[in-house]
Amino acid sequence: MHKRTGISSFLIFAATLSGCANNGWNRLQAEFPEVSANCRLRGTLLERDATEKRLLRLVFRQRYNARLQASRDGSLACVENWARERGWRLVTGGV
Repeated sequence: MHKRTGISSFLIFAATLSGCANNGWNRLQAEFPEVSANCRLRGTLLERDATEKRLLRLVFRQRYNARLQASRDGSLACVENWARERGWRLVTGGV
């Protein structure tokens, strides 16, 4: 009987972690519009990687070196810091 309790506890723990990961993603999505405005990154999208659950992708909709400009003026570092503080890793890309 003790073994069942261990398995049940493990399943509850796994479900809790899964729920936390989804809640973390939902929280990030809710915070991102304010963060992108504060970091001067309007016109960017935040996506979650399909294979690596703790990896975020910042997508620049504008062309003409928007990512390079954000890197130079500190806007990108601002968003990277926000993601890192919440336990996520951030990569960039373009549309």
